[in-house]
Formats: sequence, C-alpha cells, structure tokens
Amino acid sequence: MVDKIKAVLDKVLSVELSRNNESIFYKANIKLIMNSEIDFSLSEEYDKTSLHFQKDDDITVKLKTEECCYVFQEKCTYIKNGHLITLSVRSPHRLLREQNRKFVRASLERPITIFTVEKNKKKTIAELTANNFSIQINTFKTIDISGGGLAFYSNSYIKPGAYIIINLDFISLDNDKCRQKAKVMRCSKVKNSKDLYSIGTEFIDIAFPVREKINRFVFAQIRKNAKKKAEQKT
Repeated sequence: MVDKIKAVLDKVLSVELSRNNESIFYKANIKLIMNSEIDFSLSEEYDKTSLHFQKDDDITVKLKTEECCYVFQEKCTYIKNGHLITLSVRSPHRLLREQNRKFVRASLERPITIFTVEKNKKKTIAELTANNFSIQINTFKTIDISGGGLAFYSNSYIKPGAYIIINLDFISLDNDKCRQKAKVMRCSKVKNSKDLYSIGTEFIDIAFPVREKINRFVFAQIRKNAKKKAEQKT
C-alpha cells in the first residue's frame, strides 16, 4: 500500500484541501513528502485572514491525477504562516479513488450575467435579485458548464463560500429568465494575468428539469465543439 500511495503522489497534477468536512476546497501544492507526513503549500491568491486551518483539524485532501481523483482525510500536524501557508498533514494509510468529475462538462465561450452576491442562501431568487443589481461578465476565455455547476472568468475576486445567481437563459430557448442559485467553491488567479480570476461554482437547490436541460445542452455543445474542431482540421 505504501508503494501504491507513493506512485499516486508521483502522478499528482493538482491538490485541494478542505477543513473538517467543509464543502469549500482550497488549491494547494505538494511541498515535501516524508514518511510520516506531507507538507502542502496553499496558493498565494487566498486571503490569509479568511483561512481558518488549525493544528489537529481533520483535513480532507484531494489528489487529482490525469486518470482520476484520490481522497484521504488525516490530522493537520503543523501550520506555518509565512509568505505561503504551509500545512503538514499525516501521511495516509489508504486512498479512496473517485472520478474527477461527477458531471460531464462542456467548454463554452459567451458572456454571462451574475446577479447579487448574497450570503443568505435561504432567500428566494426573486428576493435576491429584487434590487436589480447585476454584474455583466464579458467572457473572452472558456467557460465550463455541467449539470453540477459552472466555471467562468472574472476581473474581480469573489470569495469562496459566497452565494450568487447565474443567468442560464442560454441553455434552452424556452428558459426565459432562468436564474439558478450557486455557491462559489473556488476563486483562483489565472497564471500570467494581472487581474483575471477563474471562478468555479456549484449549483444549489437546482430543480430536476433544469438540471436535465443543462445536461442536454452540455452534450449538444460537446457535439458542436467536436464538429467545429473536425472542420478546422479539414
């Protein structure tokens, strides 16, 4: 088992950490692998004052490889708050294998509208958008969408854990004013870009018919993208 875990660690492409089974994961990198523990450094884009990792916390670690995702949970043994936050986590005795994604995703380039950032997720969409405040995102890079959530690019930072409303009118011609609540799960600065953030969201309280329409849209978009790519080769 030790050799298998070491083989997985050698293939890791990205790491995400979460505290005490919370749903928000933070991007990190493997800093040092030891027999008894692994050191992780958290990405520098995070606000250190909003991170509440403590020694002896149960830390959930997601290790993403090209093939799949491996998960384990162990105690945090040490924290160093320097230029980058370093977390030491006990080495795992076993890894749980998961698929990288629960939902199929499709790439998409289009402008989207994001409505009110709101902490109280119990409010209805009508209440959340009553003030007519919105942010128009003119996207010039890829957006990913799936039945589970949507990723987009923004010129402003949105704190993980915030609740937003996403305009999904584009998923179906009969979905006029289709607005879906979502939770920001990650906000990472895009490499080699001064003021661009990659934001990943998860849909909250989504109705089954809406999820099905999104899934149909995703598969249609995948076929469209594949056809466009084939045409470019000819």
